[in-house]
Amino acid sequence: MHSTSASSNVTARTEEGDVLPEEDLATQLEKAESSHQIFVQAKLDLLRDAVQVGKAGSSDDANKAVDSSLQRLAIGRRLQDSAAEIAMRPNDGKTYAGAPIPIPAYSDILEFVDKAKSKWERRIRQELNSMATEMNVPLTRNRNTPGAPPIDESNVRFIYDENDLWEIVLGTGSTNHAHSLTKVHSWNSIKIELKTASIPEFATNLAELSPSLRHVGADDDDTVFVNKKIAAMESIMASGTTSHLRRMARTGVPHAQRRIVWRRILGIDPNDSIENQQIGSLLDDVEANELITDSLFRLDASMTSNDHNYFVFEDILHDVTLVFSRDSWVFKNAVVCSQQQFDQQPLKSKIGGVFPPCGVVPFRGFVLYVTPLCYLCDTLEPLYAIFRRLYCRYWCRLHTVSSKPGCLLQICRQFECLVQERRPDVFFHMLQLDTPPLRVAMPWIVFAFAGTLEAVEVLHLWDRILGYDSLNPIAILAAAIFDFRAKAVLEAKTSEGVQDVFEDLTRVRVVPLMQWFLSREVHSTSFGSLSGTPLSGPAQHGESKLSGAVRGAWQ
Repeated sequence: MHSTSASSNVTARTEEGDVLPEEDLATQLEKAESSHQIFVQAKLDLLRDAVQVGKAGSSDDANKAVDSSLQRLAIGRRLQDSAAEIAMRPNDGKTYAGAPIPIPAYSDILEFVDKAKSKWERRIRQELNSMATEMNVPLTRNRNTPGAPPIDESNVRFIYDENDLWEIVLGTGSTNHAHSLTKVHSWNSIKIELKTASIPEFATNLAELSPSLRHVGADDDDTVFVNKKIAAMESIMASGTTSHLRRMARTGVPHAQRRIVWRRILGIDPNDSIENQQIGSLLDDVEANELITDSLFRLDASMTSNDHNYFVFEDILHDVTLVFSRDSWVFKNAVVCSQQQFDQQPLKSKIGGVFPPCGVVPFRGFVLYVTPLCYLCDTLEPLYAIFRRLYCRYWCRLHTVSSKPGCLLQICRQFECLVQERRPDVFFHMLQLDTPPLRVAMPWIVFAFAGTLEAVEVLHLWDRILGYDSLNPIAILAAAIFDFRAKAVLEAKTSEGVQDVFEDLTRVRVVPLMQWFLSREVHSTSFGSLSGTPLSGPAQHGESKLSGAVRGAWQ
């Protein structure tokens, strides 16, 4: 009776926001290993209390003991966390811990996107095999193989970068929309009609980004606000659910709490030793076997660590990527699949199925997904646990050709629509200079602004990505940057001049700029009018705070 009551309000939503059917969720909760552990622990706890109460022989004491045990174990909260974790799994949560995990669907619902995806993967595969042939080494080999020559890293080259992604994105489209047939020339680089939201819709759906609310990343100098935020986070971590934490993350996470909050949101159990055991096993594989992709990850880590912000992290960046490349859990749990499973016998390799085992062929800049996390964790295990969950939930979408919501094509389309809605003059001017806005914003989007902004600002952005469980904040921030620099863009006379406008974004403050973009009038050009109606009370503070913060960028 009590356990039914504790779980009666448990719900879970899929990636698109739909509530999972109650019967389906109940079945999965029964099968889920985490839920099974909760019920076993509850049963043992209740039995122990029953034995103690039995000595006293009071039925009232027994009822109180049951209520006390259920409250102490936080059954309802823990079941809600399990439900949220189920909803985050690939294939609409149809798997459960301990069961064979089916490979996420590879084919795309749109035939022409599916063809573009297959073409893209063949290109990557050919590049990888070509490099292995030139180096005369198998894709994988034992490090202790007698007589094995060392890999000549002079032939090592990146398989692809954001420029190649730009080309594949530009070439993905349906012939039904060709302007030679319709006589209508589209401004968009993304030629696919994908669902997007308008600025007013975002202002409503992302209401927490209103300047009337205080944010970590905008109001950090207000010690009263920061202390209240820390106390609220501690309270929710003690007795709240993952959904509560997500909502709190929408207004930012204090840096001291970010590591533990992100782990909780991403479904990493702090008491689960299995994850550390998996990492230990992967490290053993790094010691025993050499993959041709090791050289690519090493090159990427070395180039990234040339940045003064990250040079001290070169070793841990290298270790994280080598462990990642061998982690088949990534391929099985990524919400979108970047390559299909196939039978292969390349060169002297005996590997079958997927190579590398993680299913991700390294590309230039991949390490950038790891770099901001170095400011959260100083050891491999906790850093890697967060990174692989972030990758499987979010970053895998940003370099996969797919028409699914929240993937690269849709986020790029969303960005273009926002810029056209707010600043069509800027969009048209850049097209006249043969510099489409998406071409400039492509690296920002692909790497979620890592490597473009200061690490602390990237973390503020990623707080909102986790809070809203969406990559739309990336598109909003990219469009806000174009809006803010509109005057300089319109004054540029050449493509090089436009590129110079966006050359250095290290002084951008993420939160004030996003708030300004979503709250000001469409045709307002002054910082004195940031919304359509007069503001009063806390909102006046928001307007004043926002004006000063936005003015400070690029000064």
